[in-house]
Amino acid sequence: MNLRFYDRKTVSFVIQELTNYISTWIILIPAIIGCSIYHRLAPKSKLIFFMVLIACVPQMAYAFRDLMVDSGILLDSQTAIVRNSLYNFNITVEFVFLFLFFKNRFRSKRRNQLFFISAAGCVLLGIVLISINGIFEKFLVQWLVVNNLTYTTWILMLLLDLYQNNSKDSQIDSPFFAYVFGLFFYTSCTIMYFPLRVIMSTESYLVNLRIIHDVFNTILYVAFALGFILEARGRKARNVYTNAG
Repeated sequence: MNLRFYDRKTVSFVIQELTNYISTWIILIPAIIGCSIYHRLAPKSKLIFFMVLIACVPQMAYAFRDLMVDSGILLDSQTAIVRNSLYNFNITVEFVFLFLFFKNRFRSKRRNQLFFISAAGCVLLGIVLISINGIFEKFLVQWLVVNNLTYTTWILMLLLDLYQNNSKDSQIDSPFFAYVFGLFFYTSCTIMYFPLRVIMSTESYLVNLRIIHDVFNTILYVAFALGFILEARGRKARNVYTNAG
């Protein structure tokens, strides 16, 4: 019985290491694709692209943290400060870019008002948490969770808005919906991940929880890469059609 448990536990740790590795490096795919076809990207796609580029900084810092400590670039005592500051900065940047991404997307006046009110609430919460904790000493997980809850709400409002208005923008192959697809699954997962990580004390449960979060993080960046490709192909097809006309 113990052997079976040990084998299952070992497999979980191996899977977690694999998913964590993929989740860490997958961000480079949309970053590279975005760089190569930047001139074909629409303004909204460029917002996602710049958000990906900035997110590469904490992601790569996490990937090379041990190397930086071993080489003396970073002291072991400084890793938490650097990590917290980079991730807190990324929370701020992510909010700004997603606010601009969803801005002017809502046709309903009530939903548009709710969009700005919820955004103001996120800003206010961020100001309060930063004033209390700063950006170096603590990872502002409360702000991250509330922001992702807000993003999920924006996505659901947008889908309801498009459904009720029977909008032509709701084509399934639209780059916009590739971005929304990735964002929805990642943000809804993040809302659950961080609170459950605090509640769960058993290591095996925590490992499985990390696997799930890594999978949804991977889906996010694959969806972004797909959106960039769809954007480039659509722009190229339109140019060919225009030149032919």
